[in-house]
Amino acid sequence: MKQKYNIQIADIELTIISDESEDSVKKVTKIVDERIRDMTVRNKHCTTTDAAILCALDYCSEKLQAERTIKNLTAQNDLYSVNVERLKEENEQLKAKISELEKKSGDK
Repeated sequence: MKQKYNIQIADIELTIISDESEDSVKKVTKIVDERIRDMTVRNKHCTTTDAAILCALDYCSEKLQAERTIKNLTAQNDLYSVNVERLKEENEQLKAKISELEKKSGDK
């Protein structure tokens, strides 16, 4: 359920609406606030707007990398699933051969 939150980032007050819990919103707000403040403190020529844009670029870059990682892991998982199914079938075939050999050796 969407909730309205009043947040403050780099001395800028905002009201946002989010499906996230209050704790989650506070955690994200704290991370972004600290990152922007750190950028503006380390570089006096960096405005809050500059820092916000740089944060947005960083987070978008991280998101794209995470999406690539997820895509690769999903493909790898799919391959593993195919291999598991193939190995299960091979295992069943081997069990059938063992059973057949045991029957033949018992008939003698």
